[in-house]
Amino acid sequence: MAKQITMELLSLVFSLPQLVAKDEGYYEDEGVEVSFVPKGYADAGLSYLDDHELVSSFGTSKSNFESGEANLYRACEWGQIRRADDTAVGGRVVSKRAAVGSQAILVHPDSPDVHPSDLAGKTVAVNFHHGSHYLALQSLEGFLPREEIKVVHAGSAAALRGAA
Repeated sequence: MAKQITMELLSLVFSLPQLVAKDEGYYEDEGVEVSFVPKGYADAGLSYLDDHELVSSFGTSKSNFESGEANLYRACEWGQIRRADDTAVGGRVVSKRAAVGSQAILVHPDSPDVHPSDLAGKTVAVNFHHGSHYLALQSLEGFLPREEIKVVHAGSAAALRGAA
């Protein structure tokens, strides 16, 4: 009998490797039956928060992992470390996947801000308790004192597009 695993289906940046593995039969080859539970992103709209304590490390919607609907949760390394501390059900980090290779701080092409130090005191939109939050802090701290770095929670990409 195959071992059954349920994973939360997140955006492709996190779920593509698991979806390809399922389609290619890699799980089946190992005697594992995988199913996916879609992430129920909240219709939160666009809002900015500057206090990271007001945002759940599990995002703007319920966590399928915390509710028991999924037994695996994937995200970037820094977000997972925070979630392991916040979990109410004993979740643990079992592997790490750094987000540094796939994230950046972007400005509009005609922006006068061309160097990280140009962002002193300016609002930088991130997703609190996720890779963009920790990556923005780490990247900017190489150029600016912490008190000149202003990150705000902008929510999910879907919320930014108005399609949450």
